[in-house]
Amino acid sequence: MVKVFYLVYGLTSGGIEKYSVNLYKHLDHKKYDFQFIVSKNEHEFFDDEFKDAGGQKIALGNVNDRPKIGYRINYLIKLLNVIREGKYDIAYFNLSTPSDVFKYPLICKIFGIKRIIIHSHNSNQGSINFFTRLVNKMGRAYINKIATARFACSDKAAAWMFGRACKSYTLVNNGLEINKYDFNRLMREKIRNKLSINDKQFIVGHVGRFVRQKNHKFLLEIFKELLKKRPNAILLLIGVGTLMSEVQKQARILGIKDKIIFLGEKDNVNEYMQAMDVFVLPSLYEGLPIAGIEAQATGLKCVFSDTISSEADITGNVVFKALGSSPGSWAEAINDCTKNVMRTSTSDKVQRAGFDIQYVTREVEATIDKLMKSK
Repeated sequence: MVKVFYLVYGLTSGGIEKYSVNLYKHLDHKKYDFQFIVSKNEHEFFDDEFKDAGGQKIALGNVNDRPKIGYRINYLIKLLNVIREGKYDIAYFNLSTPSDVFKYPLICKIFGIKRIIIHSHNSNQGSINFFTRLVNKMGRAYINKIATARFACSDKAAAWMFGRACKSYTLVNNGLEINKYDFNRLMREKIRNKLSINDKQFIVGHVGRFVRQKNHKFLLEIFKELLKKRPNAILLLIGVGTLMSEVQKQARILGIKDKIIFLGEKDNVNEYMQAMDVFVLPSLYEGLPIAGIEAQATGLKCVFSDTISSEADITGNVVFKALGSSPGSWAEAINDCTKNVMRTSTSDKVQRAGFDIQYVTREVEATIDKLMKSK
């Protein structure tokens, strides 16, 4: 059996975490032992689903730990013990920035794990200073020195993590359990009834953490303009995050709070997407957004920012808008993209594009098998 040190930091309700749990659920557990390494021993969003699939987390710290010197030393000691006792064949790292390589990947390499998989899940870091750019540049150089396999969710994510000159990487899609996303009119009615929304109301949907990257504040400005065209519109927001209270405050200031439903975390995002009429992602940057793929699988028309890779349009149902465009221009695009269009299932297109988790898992397993044959 191949033992894999699999770093995911935690099992919160993010895209990397969803990919990781989906991957684990569909692995051949007779051949591959993926041990999930997380930061803290606490109950998180995907814990129950992960546990039901037979998974167990290895936590390096405790929920109440504070980032003091003693804590960091204990954290490092626990990590080294995990590496030593685990006798891992491969270490698999899900990273968002190149500088992250100087944390766990560097330590694992120094302490004897020879086969290293680096998986890039992002395409930018937002506004950064000269020092951060320098460390990222050094990180790319080190990644390309130690990585025995490079994964990326898009070409942009590969260029961000490995450098634009690097061509030796594998595109690994953010796989979905496709059968859960087929358009279902009965589920659409059920969710709308649950939310007390009638069939004539127009639902704009968004799924994402309340962080700067997801650009919720601009989304609210867009939605305010849309209400001028569609007074019956509702904005459905799924997710949690550090900026949630700020976004709620902005909704009150803009006078649109009663038109927005903050749903928090949901483990049945696929069902809520059935109730939506259009899906909007005005993100400042993305790797390849899982929520955007999910939305397309349910047959939704989508409006994405042009910072998102064109690879994200896998059904032909995506309109890309420049972030520099006015909120009114975005509202017009949202309003226009669903005119005189009958919603149909497109999960088959998503599956053919290689986003079925079964296909993705076999691809990851094949890479692991190849690495195990190498010296």
